[in-house]
Parts: sequence; C-alpha cells; structure tokens
Amino acid sequence: MDFVKQFYQNIDRLISSFNNNFPPYIAVGVSGGADSMCLVHLLNMWAKDKQIKITALIVNHNLRAEAKCEAELVQKRLNELGIENFILTNDSKKPNTGIQNYARQVRYELMWNWCIDNNVKCLSTAHHYDDLLETIGIRLEKSSKSFGLAGINALQNLANGFLIRPLLHFTKEQLIQYCEQNNICYVNDPSNKNEDFSRVRIRNKISKDTNYKQELIDIHNKNLPIRQDIEKSVIRLQKKYCMQMTGGFVKIDLKLLDEKEQDVFYTIRQVIMWVRGDFTPPRTEKLNNLVTKLLKPKFSGATLNGCCIKILQKNIWVYMELKHIEQDVCLSKINIKNPYMDRYYLVKPNNKNLTITTLRNNNDINLDNIYFPKSILNSVICVYESKKLIYTMLDKGINDHNLEIIDNKWNLFYTCPFIY
Repeated sequence: MDFVKQFYQNIDRLISSFNNNFPPYIAVGVSGGADSMCLVHLLNMWAKDKQIKITALIVNHNLRAEAKCEAELVQKRLNELGIENFILTNDSKKPNTGIQNYARQVRYELMWNWCIDNNVKCLSTAHHYDDLLETIGIRLEKSSKSFGLAGINALQNLANGFLIRPLLHFTKEQLIQYCEQNNICYVNDPSNKNEDFSRVRIRNKISKDTNYKQELIDIHNKNLPIRQDIEKSVIRLQKKYCMQMTGGFVKIDLKLLDEKEQDVFYTIRQVIMWVRGDFTPPRTEKLNNLVTKLLKPKFSGATLNGCCIKILQKNIWVYMELKHIEQDVCLSKINIKNPYMDRYYLVKPNNKNLTITTLRNNNDINLDNIYFPKSILNSVICVYESKKLIYTMLDKGINDHNLEIIDNKWNLFYTCPFIY
C-alpha cells in the first residue's frame, strides 16, 4: 500500500472514535529527526485536507551546548516547509543521573503546558514501531506487568485532551525512506548512539538479534488485548467509585477494594497520576505495596509519588503532599504570555497583587461547609490578595473536556484532566 495512503488510513482510524468531534487544532512534537520530520510533513498534508490547523513544537532541552543552534536549525527547516512552529526552552537544572527520563518529562511538560495555554486539545508525537519494541524491551528488564508489556498506546488521554501517535505501525527505516524520497532534511541526535542509555543498548540488541526482536513482537501481541481489557475495567471502576474534586484530590468509595486486585491496582494508579498531575506513573513495586496495604484491615495511610493516601470517613482519599506543592507564588513575577500553571489549574493574572499558595489558616474559610476531611485542607490551592483569602479551588464545577474559566474576575482556569 502507498505510504501516504496508509498513514491517512491509520490516523483516520485513530480519530474515528471522536464521531466528527475531533479538535480543529493539533500540536506536533518535532525534534528534527527523521521520524518527527516525517510526521509533521504527513500531518501537514492530512490536516490541510481536513481543514485542521497544526503547529510544530520544538523543545530545546538545554542539555548540550549545541541545543539552541539545533533547535533554530529545525525551526528554519519548518519555516521552509511553511509550517507554523515555536521553540520551547527548558530552564530547569539538569540532573546528574537519569538524563533521558528527565528529558522526556521536560519535553512532555513543556509541550502540554503550551497546549493548555493555547487551548489545543491534541498533541501528536512521532513514536514508531521500533520505539514500541524498545519500550517493551526496557519494561521487560524492569519486570513490568502485562499492562506495560503491551508497549505504547496510539491514543492516550492527558490533562484536558489527548496524545496521538499515528506512526506506530511504521518502522524507523520506512520513515527515513520517506524523508529521503521527499527531500526532507533531518538531523541525527548523537545521544542515539550512546549505549550508556538503556534504550540505545536495547535498540542495538534488537538490530543484531532476530530472535530477541521476535520475542518482543510476541510479547506485544500477547499483552495488548490484556491491557485493552484492563483499560475498559479502569474506566468503568473510576466512573463507579471515584469522584474528582476541584480542590485537586479524589474520593474513592471503599467498595473499590472488593473488585479484582489487578483492577484496583490500575485504578489507584490512574488516580495518583491525576492528583500528581504527572505523566509518569508510580513504580510497579511501590504501587503493589500500597495496594497490598490498602487491602489490609488496619491501613493507617501512606505516601506515593508525592501523594497522600488515607482512609477517612469510610472513603479512600488521595491528595497532594504539601511539600510537593509550590508555595507563595507572587503573580507580579509572572509574564502574562507565560502564565503560572501547576498540575491542573492555570492563572493568567490581570491583577498583579495576588499570591497563589495553599491555605494559610483554617480560619480563612467556613469549616461547617467542608465536605471532605479537614486534614486535606492544607493541600487546597488558594489565592490571596495581601493577607486576605479571595479564592479557593473548592466547590467549583468541572468540565472534563474543556479549558473552563471558573472565575472571570481573577482570570483563573481549571484544566481538569481526564481521570479515565
């Protein structure tokens, strides 16, 4: 089948579940490599046919001295193709270890924050079939369960939108061939040859060992339907037992613990990711320990991935640990074009004399109206004008699908992610 035609069929199938409600705007992550340059070129053609706008997002991770120049080169090539683009620059401190995981986290955070700020509901990345097999190889070494051994999802729900990966059925070789046949320039990342990174080591093993490659393919084929069944169960259980609160926490009916342990595991996993506002799930071993403790009669509480998990008022409550919430953010230091965002709310200040923080004093609010355990109050986000509490993230309706303005006066937005 013609390569372009196959791509069109893949992405059309991917978005068919939206029933003609697919968003009119897609952001595309572009590193400048053959895979992402191929994706943005194909998406640009497809989007024009569908009257959908696309914008390319280039991330400068700031991990190497050449990063800025490389990002500008990618931008130049996208400009030549007539594709709107922006460079997103990482300003956080580089860690001493775990560089690839850090870069991935930074990349997704920068791109998805840009999407939320610009009300873009769909982000597309260029993961391909080789990436899928490498991911399975990494997870196999970490003794992942069936859910992880299924590989990468082509469609993934995120905060206030979703991520699509329309190249998962194509190999890296096919993407390179497409670029060369269409005279599309691309760059090669030198870190892709560094075997200090587990992904590179596994990639090289796959290329040299056909038996190992077939083993990974078989693992994917075996575990994909298992994960799909788990995902359906999690959606059902979250709708039945879990209640999202605009204060940034979740109440879970204790009856969830009567369900299959595997389903309990993945439901709690999704809840923790939502409360933490994180792309990275808790480690399997630590989550296993938490679920095991939850199933015991004398569970007193635990912390995991920056979240507190407690049983209070005959419910499981999951909320953010205070030490992981940024305190006393003064809006006078925030650029209106680059607003403050934490987890799942967004502030575009039109009054500079405001401070975002957690509740400073329980006396600031009427405790008689509180519908959740008072111990959770310290994790609730508030806005103060001088010493006066003028806004809390409580008792506000949420909209799972849209960026919702919840207070026009203070220009606050609640970007509620899909919990499912």
